[in-house]
Amino acid sequence: MHAMDKPKVTAVIPCYNVSQACVDVIARCRVHAGRVIAIDDGSNDDTLEWIKTTGCEVIALPENQGKGVALRYGFEAAIAEDCDYVVTLDSDGQHLPEEIDNLVSAAVETGSDVVVGSRRVSEMPPQRQVGNLLTRWTFRLQTGKKLRDTQTGYRLFTPNALRKIMPGLSWGRYETEMAMLFNADHMGLKMTTATISTVYIGDNKLTSFRNLPDSMRIFFVVLRYAAAGISSAILEFALFSAMVWLFHFHYVPALLISRAVALVNHYLVSRFFAFRVRKKIHRDEMFRYAVVAGINLAVSFAFLHIMIEWMGLNVILSKVISQTVLFWVTFFLLKQYTFKVSLRAQAAREAIRR
Repeated sequence: MHAMDKPKVTAVIPCYNVSQACVDVIARCRVHAGRVIAIDDGSNDDTLEWIKTTGCEVIALPENQGKGVALRYGFEAAIAEDCDYVVTLDSDGQHLPEEIDNLVSAAVETGSDVVVGSRRVSEMPPQRQVGNLLTRWTFRLQTGKKLRDTQTGYRLFTPNALRKIMPGLSWGRYETEMAMLFNADHMGLKMTTATISTVYIGDNKLTSFRNLPDSMRIFFVVLRYAAAGISSAILEFALFSAMVWLFHFHYVPALLISRAVALVNHYLVSRFFAFRVRKKIHRDEMFRYAVVAGINLAVSFAFLHIMIEWMGLNVILSKVISQTVLFWVTFFLLKQYTFKVSLRAQAAREAIRR
């Protein structure tokens, strides 16, 4: 895209039981996007009939499969043809189509691969504020990225970003949108935000978002990315404590033994569950993990030695402090060093197959 060219924008709009409300949204989108794709996610009302009256591209799913699945079909259709940006927004009127230009401007000005529309959290209903705050801070702690609104469906992607993000996703309901943010971060994509309006029409009655079950789905996506570190930390701490307290091991052999067991658990859970690397294990990846593990062990030992021998702190307290600090350091190193190459190679192969 040249500097003076108007960006080619494709709007992807998942629809489910919104009836006539989608018509106005689609019509306004066509002013700001050269191509509009509406996906009917197996609505059991007259939504599909209303979509067809708009003249936009229609993808009709035979049964309701969830917003994530609807987005997948929309993304695949969008990137099959030439465009500069793909924008997703809801069909119930919560997202103002006129603000597509805000997201595009943010992408052009910052060179970002992903732009997340950010609502004003203070203007949301209380139950939505709590859920957004929880996922926003957890996402920030694990990635270092500050996104003001992690639950918004108003987003912009470059086609190349989607090709990197989509492989490996579990396409489901609203939790898919959270997983996409984590995948974008794992792939090293540049993300930014653009302010959008906070709109709730008629107490948000048209939304298919179910507060408790769908919030829990989103939260479980967040937990999946912390599971490897948490399970390994608990396993190591339990073994370390048992050897020191029950069997009176010196803290050095206790640390080495408990860390060896925890590392095996950490590697397997990180690889197959948290980062979902499905390719075969190769020596270069194991070497990168060994480097991270060695750094972790050396720093952990140094922390314990300083706190126990120099500062005179309790052994167990020292272990808690050092493990808390190293939890986040190790996560960052695994994401940016150990599995990053494997994930990108996996994404490239799956993109070719697609």
